[in-house]
Amino acid sequence: MKSFRAYRLPCDVDYRGEVENREEYFSIAEVPEGFSEVQFRGRMLRGVAMDGVQGMVVCVTEEGKRREVIGKVSEGGLWYWNHDVVPNAELDTVPRAVRWMRIASVLSKPMGGVGAQQGDGGGEGAH
Repeated sequence: MKSFRAYRLPCDVDYRGEVENREEYFSIAEVPEGFSEVQFRGRMLRGVAMDGVQGMVVCVTEEGKRREVIGKVSEGGLWYWNHDVVPNAELDTVPRAVRWMRIASVLSKPMGGVGAQQGDGGGEGAH
């Protein structure tokens, strides 16, 4: 599966695929406040690169259409952008969704408790 850097923009872009010369029209500038800024189609966007998402599978979904898996996120490769608003990991939907995916991943792993060691199949008395 292909690895790449992904950008979650606060607008619709009717294009799917690789972009050549991204820096030519999407030049990211670091600012002292700890986030980045970029001009896109005349609008100021503020964003950050998210940590801990390397290897997550990215898919594109559109209402009424099938899901299309496009690859895995490379290291430092998921950026999310807001219009005019400073990124906030506690309030913004993207980092909150990623946090829930991490929690779900941990919760879905088999537990290694006493019952698992004794071969208890989760029958009577299992909670």
